[in-house]
Amino acid sequence: MTATTKNNETVILVTGATGTVGTEVVRQLTSSSNSSLSSGSRVRAAVHSKDKADKLRDENKTIEIVDMD
Repeated sequence: MTATTKNNETVILVTGATGTVGTEVVRQLTSSSNSSLSSGSRVRAAVHSKDKADKLRDENKTIEIVDMD
C-alpha cells in the first residue's frame, strides 16, 4: 500500500514485514541500489513481534516500525 503525505512524500506500508517475504520486500525497497524508491519516500514496516521488529530496524535504521497488535 502506498500513500502520499501533505509534503508530497510517498509512504510505502509493508504488512508482514518480519516474515520471509516481507523482510525481503523491505530489504529491496530500502537498498541503496534501488532506483525506483525516490529520496522523498519512506518505508513503514507493519509488525506483530517487537523482537523481530528490533532485528529489522537493526538492519535498516531508515524504516519506520508500526505495531499492528
